[in-house]
Amino acid sequence: MRIICSRNRIKGQSGFGLLEVIIASAIMGTAGVTLLLGLNAGILGADSVSDDRSATALARSQLEHIKTLDFSTSDSWDSLDAVGDWTVDIDGTISPDNVVYQEGSASLKIVKGSSVDPGAKRQNLGGLDWSAYTEVHLWAMADAADKIVFQIWSGSAFESFDAILLASDEWQWLRYDLTAPDRDGGGAMDWQNIDKVIIKAKTEETSYTFRIDDFRLYDPSYTKLPQEDIPDGWMQDQIEVSVTSLSPYLQLITVTVT
Repeated sequence: MRIICSRNRIKGQSGFGLLEVIIASAIMGTAGVTLLLGLNAGILGADSVSDDRSATALARSQLEHIKTLDFSTSDSWDSLDAVGDWTVDIDGTISPDNVVYQEGSASLKIVKGSSVDPGAKRQNLGGLDWSAYTEVHLWAMADAADKIVFQIWSGSAFESFDAILLASDEWQWLRYDLTAPDRDGGGAMDWQNIDKVIIKAKTEETSYTFRIDDFRLYDPSYTKLPQEDIPDGWMQDQIEVSVTSLSPYLQLITVTVT
């Protein structure tokens, strides 16, 4: 048996075919997804801005309190008020100067002899552990603007660091980055077994005097605030304070909120 069905469209009647409906549905679906994605991005963006504002407000609110805390960033290794165990590196003379000094009650005065580079050294230190430190700070003043070299020795291994005096007859604070030596040799340094340090001037002057004062070891301070100082809703690990010494009298305190 064969059944034949027919459909007659009344004259003037309009409608949509299946293909048209599918295309329209696809367009509407795409538009809907795009709209939802846009709304979601807007919500996430608003949350991010809100978090940034909250973090900024938190950091600012904590700054005054943080500035009252004691962040120890350097240890005085040698005040250089007396000769003590210091000797001349090669020749010349070394003596305390209680008239011209920057800190404490005196500085060490090194006068050039016949050698090219005058300097002072402390040796037989008994294996000092400097592994926790990243910088050496000291004051220096010289007859001429020259290079002041700082050397650290561990057995036969050494690392050497340079700093430039920018002017003559003026005290200048020198910073030596122990993580970036200018020269090294003799093998790998053992920072837990330092046995000698040398400070010397690289100069072509035939007569030369330089002074050093207040030798310090420095370690940048990264610390967490006590939980009782953290506002409600924030965790201790979300707030970190770093302290950087820009000079002997100025510290840069940075509050990081994550």
